[in-house]
Order: sequence, then C-alpha cells, then structure tokens
Amino acid sequence: MSSTIDEYKTSGLTLINTAQRYIDTEPIQNEISTI
Repeated sequence: MSSTIDEYKTSGLTLINTAQRYIDTEPIQNEISTI
C-alpha cells in the first residue's frame, strides 16, 4: 500500500510543479488578496 501512496504523492507533486509553470501567479495572488 505504501508504494502506491508514494507513487500518488510523486505524481501529484509533478502535476503541481507543471501546473505552477503554466499558471500565472499574479491573478492567483489577486484572488487571494480579494478574499
């Protein structure tokens, strides 16, 4: 079970890293500041 969980963690981190590359941080910071 732990091996599959580790695989999900690594895949999730890679997806987050790739998403941050394509997504601009400015609009996200603006949305956070408005909340």
